[in-house]
Amino acid sequence: MKRLEAGVRLTVSWYYKMNRRSDDVVTSELLAVMDGDWTLRYGERSKQRAQSGEFIFSKEHTDTFSFRIQRTTEEDRGSYYCVVSAWTRQRNNSWVKSKDVFSKPVNIFWASEDSVLVVKARQPKPFFAAGNTFEMTCKVSSKNIKSPRYSVLITAEKPVGDLSSPNETKYIISLDQDSVVKLENWTDASRVDGVVLEKVQEDEFRYRMYQTQVSDAGLYRCVVTAWSPIGGSLWREAATSLSNPIEIDFQTSGPIFNASVHSDTPSVTRGELIQLFCIVTLEGAVLDPDDMAFDVSWFAVHSFGLDKAPVLLSSLDRKGVVTTGLRDWKSTLSLERVSVLEFLLQVHGSEDQDFGNYYCSVTPWVKSPTGSWQREAEIHSRPIFITVKMDVLNAFKYPLLIGVGLSTVIGLLSCLIGYCSSHWCCKKEVRETRRERRRLMSMEMD
Repeated sequence: MKRLEAGVRLTVSWYYKMNRRSDDVVTSELLAVMDGDWTLRYGERSKQRAQSGEFIFSKEHTDTFSFRIQRTTEEDRGSYYCVVSAWTRQRNNSWVKSKDVFSKPVNIFWASEDSVLVVKARQPKPFFAAGNTFEMTCKVSSKNIKSPRYSVLITAEKPVGDLSSPNETKYIISLDQDSVVKLENWTDASRVDGVVLEKVQEDEFRYRMYQTQVSDAGLYRCVVTAWSPIGGSLWREAATSLSNPIEIDFQTSGPIFNASVHSDTPSVTRGELIQLFCIVTLEGAVLDPDDMAFDVSWFAVHSFGLDKAPVLLSSLDRKGVVTTGLRDWKSTLSLERVSVLEFLLQVHGSEDQDFGNYYCSVTPWVKSPTGSWQREAEIHSRPIFITVKMDVLNAFKYPLLIGVGLSTVIGLLSCLIGYCSSHWCCKKEVRETRRERRRLMSMEMD
């Protein structure tokens, strides 16, 4: 470039255009503009990377500008060109653009291979019983990923009650690329510290679950994501892979529990006592009463059908703690265990609102040979309909008494008024009649 004349200064604008194999029109993206006084203005594409030091725009001489990219990524492949603008000073000291010169585009391209990430899960102890510790290790191998770090998520795929529905996948615990552990959807309050995920090596992770329950059965996997550094504390997701499943399956011939509801008072009069029995039956293996416990909850649907949401009435856990739901009417509830397999719900002072379908939900707990308690699948009884009738005699007793009393009072008042009226009116007529008779008698005598 020739030596600049006095009263002329240059500005440069850098542009990027993505390479496409098709004939689609691709617009250029502004990366940055550098004025003659070294002022830089960034475009949306380059602002963040320029602030992190990956994009460097500089002015080496008055007529030489440079652009450098550090830590290139696949997204940087494309065509780059610059536009140099000449500005001329006017007599009033203002600047007017006199010319734009476009450079030839420089194509940046390199062949890259796809990132490959493989995760293999294995179970060191393939056979174990309920109550023991479940352990799963995940080995990671990667290819074409620069300086990877890995984040791991443990998932559990469990079957749902409806066979036509897909299995439910739950997130249990995760570990990010900075080795920070987070509990995801692990909601078992009795086993808050029951799951552990740790980093054994840079490419190996171990998941442990202590005191396994029968309800923990399912397919367990490792979801691993590889991250590549892009400068500073920023990371870019390079690839994600899912491991092979490890199954937890308890091959047991344990007992089968069933629940049913019975009531000797399916139809009561308002104010009477409602008694409902939740009866648990046992099939298969015979258990000692001390080796089983139950969580029992009572629900009611206050409608003739089952079209409304059930309302929790009361619950009794296996430790004997009773919890009762809030109610908007006067009747009260009590729940107790009357025998090993029977639980009684009583509604005292029943109201009209207490009618509806009642059923119980039972969660059995069985003590394993190792001494730990195993939670079985939750079971539900069939609903029973309770009718609350109105007591006609008590309903009309007070209105009848009030009516009879008011009628009696009104009748007495009427009699009193009639008597007083007749007494005063008749007395006056008698006196007048007597006076007339005396006058007649005196006239005859005359």
